Order: sequence, then C-alpha cells, then structure tokens
Amino acid sequence: MPVIISGSQGTTTISGSGVAVSGSDGVVAYGSGSLEDLTVSGSLTVTGSLIVSGSNTITNYGAFTSNEAAGDFDFRVESSGEPNMLFVDGGTNRVGIGTGAPSKKLHVSGSNALASILVASDAAAIELYPASGPALRFGTPASPYSHQIYGTYLGKHQIQLVSSLDFQISGGLGGVGYYFDQSSGSVSIGTQAPRASLHVSSSNNEALLQVDGAASGTVLFVTGSGRVGIGTSTPGSLVEISGFDDDMNEGFVLLNRGMANFDSTGIYLKHHDGRSETFIRDRLFADWGTELQFGTTLKANETAVRMTLDQSGSLGIGCAAGVQDANRALLHVSSSNDAITGSLLQIDSKDLGPVLFVTGSGRVGIGTAAPTRMLDIEGGDSVGIQLNAVNQSNAYTVGSDGYGFTIFEDADLGTAGYRMVVADGGGSTTAGFIGMGSGVGIAGSLYPSAQLHVSSSNNQAVFRVDHGNGLPLLFATGSGRVGIGTATPNSAFQVSGSQAGNYTVITGDMTLNETHYIADLTGAIDATVTLPAASGVTGRTYHILTTYQGDMTLTITGSGGQFMGSSQQAGPEDSIDIEGSAQSVTLVSTGAYWFILTDNRQQEEGGGGG
Repeated sequence: MPVIISGSQGTTTISGSGVAVSGSDGVVAYGSGSLEDLTVSGSLTVTGSLIVSGSNTITNYGAFTSNEAAGDFDFRVESSGEPNMLFVDGGTNRVGIGTGAPSKKLHVSGSNALASILVASDAAAIELYPASGPALRFGTPASPYSHQIYGTYLGKHQIQLVSSLDFQISGGLGGVGYYFDQSSGSVSIGTQAPRASLHVSSSNNEALLQVDGAASGTVLFVTGSGRVGIGTSTPGSLVEISGFDDDMNEGFVLLNRGMANFDSTGIYLKHHDGRSETFIRDRLFADWGTELQFGTTLKANETAVRMTLDQSGSLGIGCAAGVQDANRALLHVSSSNDAITGSLLQIDSKDLGPVLFVTGSGRVGIGTAAPTRMLDIEGGDSVGIQLNAVNQSNAYTVGSDGYGFTIFEDADLGTAGYRMVVADGGGSTTAGFIGMGSGVGIAGSLYPSAQLHVSSSNNQAVFRVDHGNGLPLLFATGSGRVGIGTATPNSAFQVSGSQAGNYTVITGDMTLNETHYIADLTGAIDATVTLPAASGVTGRTYHILTTYQGDMTLTITGSGGQFMGSSQQAGPEDSIDIEGSAQSVTLVSTGAYWFILTDNRQQEEGGGGG
C-alpha cells in the first residue's frame, strides 16, 4: 500500500509491500528495511494502511487525527496476543475493545475477567463485571466491594451486599427512602430503625401505604394517623371496609388452616400486659358445625364467653359453661345472679325510660326497672294489656285506670265501653266493689255501687246460673225480671218448679225473723210466737201451723202491730190464737198490719182470739 508523506520538502508518495521512511527530508527506503525514527512536522496522510510495530512510540505534539476526511477508514491498536486491543470502526462509528466487530457504540469483549470495565478513583470504584452474573460492583479500590447488582446469580436477579453495612436509597431532598438492615434482614421505608420485617414510617398524618387494583381502584390504604382503609382511600375510622360490588360477599375473612377439631379463629382485643381481653371467635365441632362466641374479661385473667350464637341459630347471653350447647331457645338469656337487681334484659326508651326489664329472679317489669311481682306493669294514669282477636274483630283492654281494675271493650263492632270494673274506692263506692255490664257505663256510672253490681244497657240477660245439665237455674233480665228454673220469666219473679221454705219446729216461745218461713207447733205445750213489726218487712210472708194432736193453744203477736182478716169482724186485733191441732194461718205484712191471707183455724164465727 502506498504511503504519502507531506513535509517541508513537499509531498512524497511511497508504495510497496515493505516501506521504511527515515529522515526529515522524506528519504524513502524500499524492501524490508526499517525506519528508526520518523518526524512529521506538518501533516501525515495515510490513504492505505499505516502499521507501527516494535517498541516505538508515537509522540504527538499537536493533534492526531485518523480518518480526518470522514471516510470509511478503520483505526486499530494491537497488543501482545490481542489483535483488536482498540478498534474504531469508521463505517459504523463504533468502538471495540477486544473485538474487531463492535455491535454497540462501545463494545468490550474478552474472557469473563478481561471483559470487565473499571471506573476508579482514590476513594471509590465502580466495576462492570460480566463473570458469574454479570454484575455491577461498587466499593473502595483494593478492598472487597460493599455491594453488587447481579443480572443473574444462583438463578435469581439480585442486589447483594458484600460488607456488613446497611443499604439505603434516599432522595435528593433528604430523608430516608428505602432502608435495608443487614443484621435483622428487615426492610423499612421512612425510617433507619425497622422494628419489623417491613416497617413503614411517616412524619405526618398522610398516606403511609396505598395498594391499587387495575380496575377496582384502592385496595388497601394506611395513613400516618393510624387509620386503615380497605376499598377506600379516605378511612373515617381506625378500620373501614368499603365495597361497591353487588356480588361481594366476603368483606372480611379470617381463615384458620388448622385441621384439628375445636380449633378457633377470631379477633382478640388485648390489654398491653395480656391480663384482659375481649374477643369474637368461632368454635368448630366434630361434625364441622360452628358457633360464634363473644367474650369479655370481668377482672384480671378471668376471660369468659358472654354470648354465643350456636350452630342451630340460637343466641345465648350469659349462659354458663355447657349451657351454650343446650340449644334451649332461639334467644336464651341466663344470669349468675338471682338478686332483683341482677338484670337479665333491659330495654329503655329515650324519653320514657325502662320499657322492658327482666331480673335473674324471674321477675318481669314493663315500664319499670324494679318489678315487685312475677309480672309488674306500670304506667302513668293508666296501664293495660290489649287482647285482640284480629280475625274476629274483637279487642279488649285489661288494665288499671282511674276507676280501678277494668276490662274495656275496644269494639270495632257495636258499642265500646267498660265490661267490668273492680273499684279502687274512688267516687262513691267502696274499694273492691265489682261492677259488670255492657255499653259505655255500668248502671249509669263507672263505679259499682254494690259488692257485685251487674248492669245491662238493654232488656236482655243480665245474670244467669245454669244446672250441670245446661238448663237455667237462675236468670235475671235487664228489664228487672228474675226466673228460677226458667230463662224466660214473664213476671218480675217466676219460679218454674217446686218451692221450699225454711221449716222451724216451735218448741217454746219464739220470735220470728227473716230466716223463718214455716213455723210448726208439734209438741204438747202452749207457746207464743212473736212476729216482727209489720212496718219494716212489707210483703214478708209467714206460714204458722199446729200439727200436734191435742188441745194446746198457740198465740201469735205482732210486736205492737195488729192483725186484720176476714175473720176479724170487730176490727184489727193485737194477737190471734190457734187452738187445737191441724190448723194454720198465712200472714203477710202490708207495712201497716199483718194481714191474714189464709185462715184455716177452727173458730166460732166472730171469734178472734186475744
């Protein structure tokens, strides 16, 4: 290849396979000769190849330019055993070290160790090391590297810390970004003192952690103020779970993967020293049924189940151990205290106070928290229980009001009103008087005026007593009629059947009263029978007779009253006599006299006794 040398003497073109150039005047030597020194003070242009070999050096006092005309000419530097120690590809504008065919702007090729690139200063070094990795190493010159970044090492991509120093990634504005603690293997964000495998710390109340789904938005959100949001980035409580999926049925799941029976899974809220806790947990049975338990601590180290929702759907509150499994009722409330103050159940109204109260001693209060009876219902001016047969349109209120104990008909059909009142002593009645009736009132007043006061608002039945066979024994109507043995009396008093009165044997002088009806002289004596004053017993009737076989005399007097009858031709008499046996008189009081209604005496005409 030719060599053109331009200098102070002009330009010399040299061609041949072996050329040596010597001297400052452009002396040319041909063949295999050599040129000891070549000094070029102007420009040296090589249009073919320029090979410099041996221990010679090129000293450049100005500029050394290869391929100044921007042609397609390469530049190569050889070393011992390496033909492409430095290669510049003029066609591709690439530089190769250890390769004559660079594929990148800078292409270093060689064995694993020789292909490394080292950038070092007195204090630090960075090495790109392809062996066993490849790796990017960081450290101090002439000492082990502090850490390495591996492309692939032991089947994994790695960042490896070689020294015992911790690892930190920080931002340009300061603060701790990512921190790795070598001694514990813990990772932290925002702190250099991780206290857990992953420790995230914040210097304010803003977001600590946010995890988003591609389509579902926020999945997990944690704030520096201690709030956790699941499905929301604005939690309003310590833990807030939010969802928008209509098909979402697992808002919160605790999974126990243990295989043994009676394992439990739950949420436990514990005090810092562990002596007290509150929990919600499940209980697994041998048949794989479950129950849900709620527990609290009464005092230190005495945690117990307080409420149980069992596998059948029954809810037990306060049930003792073992009772939870009894399935007593859908709601079973149990007490360990039988005192009246030991409340089993209390339901209060905001404005009215206690609505329902149940004690451990079995007392129930409605409207009171201190029941004094098995069932104690209390109110203000009135209190009642309504019994309503809806399909029959019948409704009654049984209770207590200003009249006493009452039964009131809340009738949809007919006339509403009181049906029974047990008086409390108000009005003009005595406490304990009982009134029964229909309509709006009882005998014109809501207060009964007798021990038993029966009233009617029409002429129908007021009172009825039947035989065991169902036939009427006693019947009273609202029109004032009374029937004995009949339910249809056609008179004020009607008896259907036989009658009997009190029968008294006269054994001596005696006075008749309201307990006597028939008086009979049966012995051989004379006697006097005294009647009560006629003025106080109007309508009263006595039957007086003698059945003794003899001539005894029975005298009848009227307590100062007089007797009248068809046999008293001389006028009223103060007394009458019955002489002998088988005789009788029937007397009725007119209010002024005792009238001889029936006279079966054997007397002479004009006789009158007395």
